[in-house]
Amino acid sequence: MIAIYGKWQIGTALKNLMDKLNIPNRLMDDDDADHKFLKACNQIVVNPWIKPKHSIYKKYKKKIIWEFDFIRETLQENEMLQSFEFIWITWTDGKSTTTWVVYNLFKELISPSNNSIVWTWGTTDIPLSQVVYQILENWRENYNNIVIIETSSFVWHNIKKFKFDYSIWLNFFADHLDWHVDAEEYFNSKTNIVKSTKHWAILWKTVIEKFGQKDNYDIEIQENNIDIWKTKFVGQHNLENLSHAYSLILKYIKDKELNISSFDVLEKLYEIKPLSHRTEFIKQIWEIKIYDDGKSTTVQNLKAWMQSFGEKLIIIAGGSDKWADFSELQDIFAEKLNWAVLIWEAAKNMWEILKRSWVDYTITWNLQLAITRAYEMAKKTKTKIILFSPWCASFDMFQNRLDRVEKFLDAIQVLEGKN
Repeated sequence: MIAIYGKWQIGTALKNLMDKLNIPNRLMDDDDADHKFLKACNQIVVNPWIKPKHSIYKKYKKKIIWEFDFIRETLQENEMLQSFEFIWITWTDGKSTTTWVVYNLFKELISPSNNSIVWTWGTTDIPLSQVVYQILENWRENYNNIVIIETSSFVWHNIKKFKFDYSIWLNFFADHLDWHVDAEEYFNSKTNIVKSTKHWAILWKTVIEKFGQKDNYDIEIQENNIDIWKTKFVGQHNLENLSHAYSLILKYIKDKELNISSFDVLEKLYEIKPLSHRTEFIKQIWEIKIYDDGKSTTVQNLKAWMQSFGEKLIIIAGGSDKWADFSELQDIFAEKLNWAVLIWEAAKNMWEILKRSWVDYTITWNLQLAITRAYEMAKKTKTKIILFSPWCASFDMFQNRLDRVEKFLDAIQVLEGKN
């Protein structure tokens, strides 16, 4: 018997997978925890969103297993593990874009070449167990399932057995300090994945210096052949993201001895469109252009995008505070901002930096009102760009990042109807 602790999307997906494989299980959380069952069961799969301070870890430490380890054990027991390859992508900024590019390159180039089916998984989209469920539902004998995985550190915090075939980690900034004890623990969570990479990892130079050079670690990044102006992406940070994806697929092609040239890779790379909600132009109302960077959750992401604009702008920012250090934004705010609208609990930490940057701001708890005020101030100050870039988590005020983006787009429609 297996207990699944923590309902949400991951809990539901795990239950569906266990039911499909006829594994006796029970789904519960704090509201209906059955401690008699928890004491009797063989394993407890804990949702990674549950923080390490939760009592479940103290009471049942020896029984706890996380989703990734459970999936590996299950695939191995059912003699299916050999039909899977897992590619891991993480760092603080850029991982979603790089995951998207890697997925598209593998889907277009690798899949037709060696009987592979390419899947992708992201931390906040659908659980890995749901991807595995879909693979089993569409199982094809003698096919290799390549799963491109984007993970945040807390998803990997307690993993012990799961292995990746390839991985990328190229930068690090303190983040998720609402979940981790401190930046060191956050860093160590990511190193667990590096240690669990079987064949080859593209690593940030600082990480290699910490671990020491090993045969399966590499810092070679192929960027000389990429012309950012030929791509559909903008900014130096995206050149780095594309270069990481390019390097990874070239290494994979070489390892598998596939008949695919670097020219073929570049040709496909230039066709890939950016992810939605990554500084995506949404609407022009009057002379004001509104951009959606609604999936942004970090300080570094906002800094990179602000540097991409050639003129001053107004930002709408805020959300659930992850205790990030906003001080490094002080200079870029002074240079690039005309005004700011702040929302939710992180506003206090943000306005302290804005004051030091001599940037005026307002605070609101309503996203519709935030957009209306940003638009009115843009007209008043003759600012032509409004950027929605929260650089915070979405919880409490929204269900998740996608819910936040949808509400932002709805608010723009209301604004357009009034102007």
